[in-house]
Amino acid sequence: MYGTIAGGEEPSGENEDEAELRYRFYESASARKRTVTAEERERAINAAKAFEPTNPFCRVVLRPSYLYRGCIMYLPSCFAEKNLNGVSGFIKLQLSNGRQWSVRCLYRGGRAKLSQGWFEFTLENNLGEGDVCVFELLRVKEVVLQVTVFRVTEDTGLLSPPPNPMQQPSQNMSHTKLLNPHLQHRVSTTKLEKVFLTGL
Repeated sequence: MYGTIAGGEEPSGENEDEAELRYRFYESASARKRTVTAEERERAINAAKAFEPTNPFCRVVLRPSYLYRGCIMYLPSCFAEKNLNGVSGFIKLQLSNGRQWSVRCLYRGGRAKLSQGWFEFTLENNLGEGDVCVFELLRVKEVVLQVTVFRVTEDTGLLSPPPNPMQQPSQNMSHTKLLNPHLQHRVSTTKLEKVFLTGL
């Protein structure tokens, strides 16, 4: 899936978007390899714990194996069993600004994994090691998971999420939580579904 061609020349008909994505992958590779301190990791985790959506949700700490070409990202089994049982196909990952990515999700044996499309999502949104993603279930029939990111550092790498040409500039609002001491995190006062924190 999405593998590069070993040896020889690239096909002349390569889609421009794919070529750009490949360039951006190499450009950002060093930025995504972070040295994360225990203190930075703890701050990100604590900030994510304070974020409590109304809908069912789970939290995932991003590991190096979740971030590179060909990677597979597993969602917590407690969340998958309740909300993704039987899912086999493409779902939507959505940001707070409404922009969506199609990602293949497969539920099997009590576990749900994200594969095709996940790498592109992490790349285009500057996700790095130690960042914490909160996945919130917005729709059940045609699954939509809203993603909120708590970053370990304010240095988000070389890239910025590309603007959506279908949206007005005013709609292109931030979808991440940067961890500086003055940031106030939004905390819901509604019912919280208890979930486990992966990667701890």
